[in-house]
Amino acid sequence: MRAIVFSFLIVFIAALAWAVQAPLSAYWNVRAFSSERGDALAAEEALIRAGPAALPVLTRGLHSDNGNAQFHCAKVLMVLGDNEGEEFLLQALHAHPDKDDPIGREAEAFLLSAWDRRDGPDAMLRQKLSEAEAQDSAPQKLAVLNDCLARYPGWADGYARRARIYQQASEVYEARRDALAALSLAPNHFEALVTLGRIQLIADAPQLAYKCFERALTVNPRLKDALQNDIRDTFKALELERIRRREERRRNVPLV
Repeated sequence: MRAIVFSFLIVFIAALAWAVQAPLSAYWNVRAFSSERGDALAAEEALIRAGPAALPVLTRGLHSDNGNAQFHCAKVLMVLGDNEGEEFLLQALHAHPDKDDPIGREAEAFLLSAWDRRDGPDAMLRQKLSEAEAQDSAPQKLAVLNDCLARYPGWADGYARRARIYQQASEVYEARRDALAALSLAPNHFEALVTLGRIQLIADAPQLAYKCFERALTVNPRLKDALQNDIRDTFKALELERIRRREERRRNVPLV
């Protein structure tokens, strides 16, 4: 009997220690985001490994007095699949839409970094992808991305990257397929929206292209200057389409 009680106490103490240790560790890792000497990337990885146990501390971190801590907490929340982090960074984008505003630029970078990290490949595959990107070889990049997405089919940013490569090669079907796959996993992925818009232009669908660019600007108003040429080309294509339809209607009107 005494052995049973002793075993129960050991299990209870171990469970209590784990329950206290996880939130406490998360607290100190979030504190590291506010410290100039803190290793933010190491703290992010520790919080991601902690998983759901870190969510309450990360959510409180969104209301920190330190902007750096807020952004890092939002990123980790995104990686863990919590929508609050994405909403926070999108609000920061809208509050700082000017392309030269450092806060808006930082919010944009954190969003892209979170999409890249969320459900993405392991360190070995990332190293292979980095090497392929350094060589600027489209076939090599496609080969590594194919491997990554076969093993990590939930990686939205991987589909967005592959869609961009296909779009640049004017491979319409493959590019559209991957852009839509990215958006099904991350509906606010503005880079995938831009790629999809460019694909629609290649496919002679300017109305659909315009909707994609409009949606991308709604999500990220900082893209306004970057999309100037795309939107100009879209308006030209829309005007040509209107002229073509008018001519078709004119030809189909019976002569009296």
